[in-house]
Amino acid sequence: MKKILAMLMALVMLLTVLAACSTEKEEKASPYEVEAARVGDLSYTVADLNYMYVTDFYDLYNNLYYYYGDSIGDYVDQTKPLKEQDIGDGTTWHDYLMEYMENNLKYLSALYMAAKAEGFTLPEEYQQDLDSMQENLEAAAEEYGAPLEEYLTDVCGDGMTYDVLYKMTEINYIANAYAE
Repeated sequence: MKKILAMLMALVMLLTVLAACSTEKEEKASPYEVEAARVGDLSYTVADLNYMYVTDFYDLYNNLYYYYGDSIGDYVDQTKPLKEQDIGDGTTWHDYLMEYMENNLKYLSALYMAAKAEGFTLPEEYQQDLDSMQENLEAAAEEYGAPLEEYLTDVCGDGMTYDVLYKMTEINYIANAYAE
């Protein structure tokens, strides 16, 4: 009887520990939800910075394409990691992009915070874009043949969710509209 009671107690303790461990795992934030940067009062997660990295890369790439046209491949090779592509002075495209992203994040954040402090209201055309963003993304995801979250990850990078995309788009819209 003592052995059975001891085994039952051990089993109860084991189940309690397993339940606690599984609860802890569920409560932990995704690594993409961890704060990675702060500019003034604004906190940015890893996913937010992934968004900035991807959008800033395509902005830079499009600007380079404007100047170099089809010979852009001589400058940036999209088939190789940016960390492996030197731009001439020991700096890689990744290093350059990280600095560009940091400066852009500071600039957008400063404009966004100034706009908010002044009670700036987003112009109607920007607000309409934000209001229709989810519907447009869902249609694009359906055409792509994937659920929205999978589509966002494939297009925008790891950790991307609709909430992250909305937040970062809203910051961009407010900052740019305020700058205008």
